[in-house]
This record gives sequence, structure tokens and C-alpha cells, in this order.
Amino acid sequence: MFSESTLAKRMQHVQYAIRELFPVAERIEKAGGRIAKVNIGDPVPYFGTPKYILEALERAAREGRTGYGRSPGERFFLEAIARRHKRLYGVDVDPDNIFVTQGVSEAIQFLDSCLLEKGKGCVMFSPYYPAYIPQLHLFDGACYFAGCVEEKGWAPNIDDAERQISKAKADGIDLKYIHLINPCNPTGSVWKRKDLEEIARVARENDLLLVSDEIYDEIVFEGDFVSMAEVAKDQPLVILNGLSKNWCATGLRIGWIILSGEGEGVRRLHDGLTRIGTVRLCPSMQAQYAGAEALDNVKAHNEFLSAFNAEVKKRSDYCWKRLNEIEGVSCQRASGAFYLFPRIDLKRSGCKTSAEFVRKLLEKEKVWAVQGSGFGSEGHLRIVTLPTIDVLEEACAGIERMMKAQSS
Repeated sequence: MFSESTLAKRMQHVQYAIRELFPVAERIEKAGGRIAKVNIGDPVPYFGTPKYILEALERAAREGRTGYGRSPGERFFLEAIARRHKRLYGVDVDPDNIFVTQGVSEAIQFLDSCLLEKGKGCVMFSPYYPAYIPQLHLFDGACYFAGCVEEKGWAPNIDDAERQISKAKADGIDLKYIHLINPCNPTGSVWKRKDLEEIARVARENDLLLVSDEIYDEIVFEGDFVSMAEVAKDQPLVILNGLSKNWCATGLRIGWIILSGEGEGVRRLHDGLTRIGTVRLCPSMQAQYAGAEALDNVKAHNEFLSAFNAEVKKRSDYCWKRLNEIEGVSCQRASGAFYLFPRIDLKRSGCKTSAEFVRKLLEKEKVWAVQGSGFGSEGHLRIVTLPTIDVLEEACAGIERMMKAQSS
């Protein structure tokens, strides 16, 4: 019956740490309070979407590009994605092996719907992006978490990944893929080639698909970014990317899957992605026209990105230095993306969990951060470093007052 136990049991897994405190924030703002928001990684409110992308979007709409399109994406946009992939990473990709999605979040949903069910699972490096977890649980998938080494700039722990694979096998779980996000949300780390080579080796030796979320691949200001596409050329691989971050166009909801490799598993996944794409009908037509302009107008993109990265680095470095001045807080420096993931001495703060800390931080100090437990790492906070330095200072000062108040 509808009136009793309406929601399916799977809904108990559907939660998203980044937006959990919205009701608290709304209550504060309705009462006239002003909040220092460092919780959402959306560059648009701070930097805007580049004008040349908006003009392409408007032009497509005015020309009536608003009907249904091809389920995998329009051919001209798939070809633009392939050109960018070749230009940046020297790797050829067949446009027929690219699938356009409504952001990377839908790309993850597509993959999990194809690969996971009860008794099947994946290995994921932690800290991770929170939206990954509900998706795999919705399909009854199991997840085994491999750690990263905070003291080494959040480098992946390869030995732990191998331990998790062994544990999954002992549990009778049929693992399908290893999942990473590089550059990393929430830590801002950019992984080194040798670490990526080791992850590729582990995947190859255990017959696992590699899934590499690279949506921040051009937001790098320390060291060089290496795509998994450059490392794992001859094995099953999925690269995820989209317009949201590099092009500051989060609301266009355009992402993509690049599938490469040989073998029956890759062919079956291609078939599955094709079929689920038809059920979804198609991605936004006019957004794909804007996307093609975004990817092909390299000169305009590089000009925007150069200024964007310089400013993000300045804000990130300021916040990193300021956080490390606070007693009971320590933070690794970011090399890319626009996040910091400081460790908080919870005992000193008087809080039992990071969720309790961020709630009190919002209620008492009007600072909105996100609990580390939502990213799989208790005792941490995620700080978005997109806001202006004065807002970042407000956030750091609020954290400092929280630490002093509880320890005094």
C-alpha cells in the first residue's frame, strides 16, 4: 500500500553531505544572518561562465537547437571531446566510444547501473566525492575503501588498495572497477605518474576496469597533471570529465564518458552505456553547442583559465597558511582543484564528530563548511577556496574561535 512504508529500502543510502545543512543555513539567513559559505565547489558565483560559452549557448537556443538529439550525444560534440583528448594527452579516441551525460554524476550512475548489483562491487580511494556512494548503493553494489596518505600530500596507498581487493575476494565479491578522482575533491591533491602507474598495474593484474574522474584536470597550479589515459593505454579504462569545473559551467550539466580498451568486458559495457543512454533519451542540445565552442575555442579558454588558476592558487595558498596558524588544525597544501581538507583536533574542539563540529560552526560562527565524514574521513573538514580572501578569512576566523572556545 502507498500509505505504509512507501519508500524503498534503498533510499536509506541516499544522502549528500555537502547539502545536509541547507535547512540550518536557510533558517539563519531568514533571520537576517550572513554566512561565510565555503561548502559548495561551484565556481560560477565567483568567476562566472566565460562569455564566449554563453554566447554559443544563446545562439544555439535562438537558432532553435532545442529538440531531441542523439542519445550518446551529437556527433560534432563527440568529435570536439575527442580533439581535446588528443590535444592534451596525445591519445586518439573514437567518438563512438564517447557518451555525453548530464554531468559526471550521471556518468557514475550510468556506469554503476551497467556494472553493479548484489555480489558485485568496486574499490575506491578515500577521501572520495560523496555523490559516488549513494549511486553504487542504489544498485546494491559493495564498496571497499583504500586509503590515502595524508602526510604525503594525500598520495594513494597502493598497498591498501591491494589489501582491499584481497578482502573483497575473501568476501565473495566480484569486483568490477577501481575508482579514483584526480585532481582530488576534497583534498586538492594531484597524483604523480608513478602512483597512477601502480594503480594501473593493480587494475591490470586483477582484471579490473579503471574509472578515473578527471573533471579538474586543467585546474592545476603545482606540478604537472598526468591523465590515466597516458598511463593505461592498453587496458580497460573510463575517463570522466565535463564542463562544470574547467569551463565554469556547472549549471549546463554536461559531462562525458570516454571508454577505451579491448575485450569482451569493454564491448559489453559499451552496449550497456548505449542502451541506458537511449532510456535517458538525450543530453541538452543547446548545451552541447556551447560545449563544442568551449572545447574548440582553445585561445579563449586558455586566457580565461590562466587568470582563473592564478586567482584560485592565491586564495588556496592564503587559506592553507591561515588554517595552519590555528591551534588544533593542520592542513596539506593543495596542488589543484579548489579545495582544502584540514584535519581538526576534535577532542580539543569539544566535538565528538566532524558533523557536530560543522553544525556548531554554522550555528555559532555563521561559517558553512562540510564534515570530513561525508568524504569518508572523520576528523576533517572540506573547505572550498573559491570565495574571495575576505570570506576565506571569515571562515578561518570562525574555525579559530571554535577551537579556542572549546579548549578554554
